[in-house]
Amino acid sequence: MSPALVERTVQAAAGKSLRAGEDEALILLGHGVRSRERKGSLGQARDWLQDSLHLEMPVVTAYLGLEKPGLAEQVKRLKARGVERVLVLPMLLTEGTHYRRDLPKALAEARRACPGVELKVAAHLGADRALADLALLRVRQAQQAWMSVCGQGGF
Repeated sequence: MSPALVERTVQAAAGKSLRAGEDEALILLGHGVRSRERKGSLGQARDWLQDSLHLEMPVVTAYLGLEKPGLAEQVKRLKARGVERVLVLPMLLTEGTHYRRDLPKALAEARRACPGVELKVAAHLGADRALADLALLRVRQAQQAWMSVCGQGGF
C-alpha cells in the first residue's frame, strides 16, 4: 500500500475525511451467502463504512464464491472507471479456507484479468477488541430478548 494511502486510512480512522486519488478504490471482499434473506449485509457494511469514514473513493463489494460479482469482475469494472490501485479488505473473521486458499486464487485471477492494476490486501478482521465489544453487545441483546420472553434474567 502506498504511504499516501496508509496516511489517508489513518486520517479516516481518526474521523477525518479519507480522500483518495481518482485512481484508487476499496473492495470489501466477502464469502457470500446462499440465503436470499441474508444477502445484502456486505452492501450494508459498505454503506456504513463509506458514510462513517467519509470515504471519497469508490467502495464496492465482491465475493469469493457464492455470490456475484467475483473479485476479478469487480476489478475489471473499476479499471474501466480509471482505477489503478485497489485495496482489498477481506471481510473474514479468521484465516480459514477462504483466506488461505480462495483469496490467493481470486487475487491471481484478478491480476491476470487486469494487468497494471495494483492490488493490495488488508488483513482479515481477525481477533480485535472491537469485535469482542460487538460480541458482548450481541450477548446483551440476546439476554434482553430472553428476559422479555421468559421473564427471567440470563440463560
